[in-house]
Amino acid sequence: MKLSHWKIRTKLAAMVIAFAAVLAMYAAISYNTRRQLQLDGPYVTRIVMNRQLMADVAPAPMDISSSYLIARQLATTERSSERDSLIARYRQLRQTYDASMDRWRAALKNDTHQQMKEAIFVRAQEPALRFFHVFEQKLLPAVAASNHARAMALLDGEMRIAYEAHQAGIAEAIRLTDAEDLDLKHETQSLVVSRGILQIALLICTFALFGVVIGPLISRSITRPLQSTVNALSQTSIELASTVEEHERTALGQSAAVSQTTTAMDELDASFNQTAAVVKSAADRVQQSVNVATQGIKTVLQMQEGMVELKDKVGVTVAGRILRLSEQTAQISTITNQVSDLASQTNMLALNAAVEAARAGEHGKGFAVIATEIRKLADVSRKSAERISVLVDDIEKATNAAVMATEESARTVDQAILRTQATVSAFTELRDASNSAADSAQQTLLSVPQQLTAVKQVLESMDALSAGSRETAAAIGQSRVGIETLRLAISQLQSAV
Repeated sequence: MKLSHWKIRTKLAAMVIAFAAVLAMYAAISYNTRRQLQLDGPYVTRIVMNRQLMADVAPAPMDISSSYLIARQLATTERSSERDSLIARYRQLRQTYDASMDRWRAALKNDTHQQMKEAIFVRAQEPALRFFHVFEQKLLPAVAASNHARAMALLDGEMRIAYEAHQAGIAEAIRLTDAEDLDLKHETQSLVVSRGILQIALLICTFALFGVVIGPLISRSITRPLQSTVNALSQTSIELASTVEEHERTALGQSAAVSQTTTAMDELDASFNQTAAVVKSAADRVQQSVNVATQGIKTVLQMQEGMVELKDKVGVTVAGRILRLSEQTAQISTITNQVSDLASQTNMLALNAAVEAARAGEHGKGFAVIATEIRKLADVSRKSAERISVLVDDIEKATNAAVMATEESARTVDQAILRTQATVSAFTELRDASNSAADSAQQTLLSVPQQLTAVKQVLESMDALSAGSRETAAAIGQSRVGIETLRLAISQLQSAV
């Protein structure tokens, strides 16, 4: 189905739906970006998990430093009470280490970072387990037997090798975590920039599409039917003006004929046959006046019906749809205000996040960058909402101007209808007067033998007919003025369209 066959209401609804779809896409992009960058989003969650991991694995007892110090104290102490206290402390450290590893094994179960898993569970955990094995299976028996030389040999040999291997694994995990944090920072910046560019491109394409293609196309499809109707009405008014001018000439001719008939009636005594011929001629012309008046009434009534129909179409179709456009524009303005409020709330959230990141110190630097980018994105959203609000105000002003023009056109058509009613009344009077004159002429022709006695009555009838002709000519002149007013109103409507 071609666009030219759509109704105006359908075209406006399609334009509003398309604009709402664009706003929905813009909102979806903004929401998705905000969702990924908020506190419980994937990027922030990953950064927090990495920081928690480093806070857990880097200090003692994860790096078995405390256990190594306890082993050295056991190798040198002689008191059994101190030895028992150190062993109890070691067992607590071992339990804490095992619980920590179980927790991170569950947390990283579905994680795809294989290098991180290898660094923690292979390069760091396996040397730690060897360290604990040597501690429990070799060092403790040597300490129990007071074999300090054996204990020191284990500390400087197998346990030190395991300790240093564990430290290397922890260093690798820290390096991988820092590298991942840097990658996450770059991904976050790239996400914000790409989404911002996408939103700007979407807005530019939308405004270009609506301003250059859809808007002018719908405007032309609305104004063309109105222009065709106005042109048809203008043509009708021109034809009506020609008809009225013809009626005016006919009325003037009738007045002249009546004068001639009066003169002939004065000469009735001289020529009886000439009187009969003159009366017959007058009857024919009066009948022509009746026919012309009847046709004039039909033409004016048709014009009146056309103007009433035009008024109804303009009042119901144009004004109603413009009012609908005004209501939908108000809805767009409401949605724009909501977008602006959301941008303000997002800006406030970003500001609070930046404050929290500043409190976090060194660990919050990455999150502070994210908060700054979120605040920039919120500013862009707010400015875009302000530009949309300005465009909506322009649409509302144009809609109000169109409503005022439609109301002015309706008032002009009402005045034209009143003038056509006056024209119908004038034509009716002309027809009635012409019928009376025709009846009088027929009676005169049928009563030729009595014509000499009825001359005075015929002369009086001719005087009345002459007065009616003058009144008809005056009424036709008024009709011509009304038609000129109608043509002026049509010209104004053309200018408005």
